[in-house]
Amino acid sequence: MLHKSTNILIMKTYKYLYYKLCCIYQGKKDEQGNAHINAVILISFLILSNIVTIPLTLMAIFGKDIIATPTLPQNWIIFLFAIAYGISQYFFLAHKKKYVKIVSEFKDENEEQRKSGLLYTWIYIVASFGIPIYILLFTIPK
Repeated sequence: MLHKSTNILIMKTYKYLYYKLCCIYQGKKDEQGNAHINAVILISFLILSNIVTIPLTLMAIFGKDIIATPTLPQNWIIFLFAIAYGISQYFFLAHKKKYVKIVSEFKDENEEQRKSGLLYTWIYIVASFGIPIYILLFTIPK
C-alpha cells in the first residue's frame, strides 16, 4: 500500500495533467466549450495506452508475446472496459463541474510553471503514444 502522502501527490499530479489538457483544449477556438470533456477522453486514452505499454515493453525485452493476443469476444471486453474507465474518469474529473474546482486549484501558476507544465504534458502525450507505436513497428517477437 502506498503511503498517504504518495497517494496525495499522485492525485495532485493526475489532476494537474487534467488541468493542462483542459488548457490545451481551451486554447483551440472550436473546442473551448467541450474542453473538460475532451480532456477526460484524452486522459483516459493516455492512461489506457500506458497500461497497454506494459505488456508491449515486456514483449520487446523478452522477444516473445507475454500476453496472448485477445480473441474477438475478449476484444469486446477490453473495449467495454475502456468505455467504463472513461465514464468513471468523467465522474471523477468533470461531473457536476468538478473541473472548475480543479482548474481553480492550478490557475495561479506563474508563467514559468505554466510553460514547464505544458512542456511536460506534451512530453507525456508524445511518450504515451510514441512508445507503444515504436514497439509495435520496430520490435518483432521471435
